[in-house]
Amino acid sequence: MSSPRGIEKGPARADDAAGDATTAIDPAGAQDATGAVEVFVSYLTWALASPAAAADPLRVSQNLGGHLNMGDATMLDMRSHDDSTDLNPSKGAYRVLGHSGDESAPDQVMLEFVAPLESDDRILWRKFGGVVAWVDGRWAPTSMQPRDVPQPADLTQTVAGMSDEERTRVLDGLGWTLFSNAQE
Repeated sequence: MSSPRGIEKGPARADDAAGDATTAIDPAGAQDATGAVEVFVSYLTWALASPAAAADPLRVSQNLGGHLNMGDATMLDMRSHDDSTDLNPSKGAYRVLGHSGDESAPDQVMLEFVAPLESDDRILWRKFGGVVAWVDGRWAPTSMQPRDVPQPADLTQTVAGMSDEERTRVLDGLGWTLFSNAQE
């Protein structure tokens, strides 16, 4: 698996297509950190960018498994949704910040990813962090929070295509990994 200079590709795959879903999604993932990342990214991409979420905005949090804390659920349900929003996690990177339980089969995983959020011909890079918990044999988000990040000079650039200096500034910290299907 080839990787750009300075950052490796990891095992988690970004599901950019979740943003195109016209119905609620129900992503499945293995009970490991990779599965947790994949489910979290799919759910968040669906919540922010899908026509299905835009069509029924007051039920977005319930369509994410119903385990989000009340503050994050309200934030997602009350945000403005429109069909012009797109989130492309495969242009970004992710990292696992920690877990509880057995490392090979964790009960919870804390993670974050950085990706461009596009709307009405505007691009804004954001960091999305949160926790997913293993509930009834599947991953369910319990928290989801957006954060600001320093913006790259070229907003259309992918993390893989950024210089080492710019990538370090945008990602801010250690442990970042490209998605296995990262756009270069």
